[in-house]
Amino acid sequence: KTTILRISGGFEEPDSGKIFLDGKDITDTAPNKRKINTVFQNYALFPHMTVFDNIAFGPRTAGVDEKRVGEMVDEMLSIIRLEGLASRKTDTISGGQKQRIAIARALIRKPSIVLADEPTASLDQKSGREIVDIIKKMAREIGVTVVLVTHDNRILDIADRIISLVDGTIQTGTARAGKR
Repeated sequence: KTTILRISGGFEEPDSGKIFLDGKDITDTAPNKRKINTVFQNYALFPHMTVFDNIAFGPRTAGVDEKRVGEMVDEMLSIIRLEGLASRKTDTISGGQKQRIAIARALIRKPSIVLADEPTASLDQKSGREIVDIIKKMAREIGVTVVLVTHDNRILDIADRIISLVDGTIQTGTARAGKR
C-alpha cells in the first residue's frame, strides 16, 4: 500500500504502467512538479523550525510573497486548530499536533491530491479522532482528494470509496451508506 503512495507521489518508479492525474501522464514528472503532496507517517517536519516556518516552507520555496505566505499559514493554522502554537518549535509539541502541522504543510499549496500514509497510526484515540476530523474537513470544505493508507476504522466514517489490497490485487467498493 505504501509503495502505491510512493509511486503516486513520484518517490519511486513503477515497474510497469503509468500514473495519470487529471488525464495527464505524470509518470516521469518529478515529485515537486506534481500537484500531489504527501503526509508521511513519521511527520517529516523540520525540528529546527517553528510551526509557522514548517507550514510556510512550501510557499516560500515557490517564491510566494511573504505577506501572502503569512495569510496562507494563518488559514492553515485555523483549519488545523493550532493558532496559538505558531512560534513553537516542532520538537516541543505532541504527536497529534505534529501530524496536524504535516497536514497543513501538505495542504497549503492547494494540491489536487493529498496522499496520507497511516496518518493516525501512532496517535492516541483523541488525537486520532482530531486528525480524522481535519481530513474530513480538508476533503469536503477545501475540495482536495485525499488518498489514505490506513488500518484505522474511523476513516470508514469519512470515506467515499474504499480500495483494498487482497493478495496483491486491488478491490474497490463504496463506503457504507447513510454515514454522512
